[in-house]
Amino acid sequence: MTIYAPSFYKESEADFIPKRREISDVSNSSNAEITTTEDHEYSIGQKVRLHVDDRHGMQINGVEATILTIPTSTTFTTDFDSSLLEAYSTPVYVDGDGFTPSHVVPITGTTQNSATR
Repeated sequence: MTIYAPSFYKESEADFIPKRREISDVSNSSNAEITTTEDHEYSIGQKVRLHVDDRHGMQINGVEATILTIPTSTTFTTDFDSSLLEAYSTPVYVDGDGFTPSHVVPITGTTQNSATR
């Protein structure tokens, strides 16, 4: 049996092509810019699902967005309007509190993977 886990569990990253990535920032703008903690390897036109719970200030769990531009290897802009949401912030993690880091999941790509099943 294969167990799939988010990319912050490094041993499972090979199971996802393209990769899930942890989010370090989300801008407040009409085309939200997402910053990942490492190279995302996504492409323009690709659809992604954003998972950011309210501990990060803004809450955008499960929002689907299309990538419009890729300014750098760790940032991309989307068609998601986050301009009216609370500002993104990094919460303080307390061991054992069940906290899940914010992350982005590709839902389209060139390879069938667990994110598209």
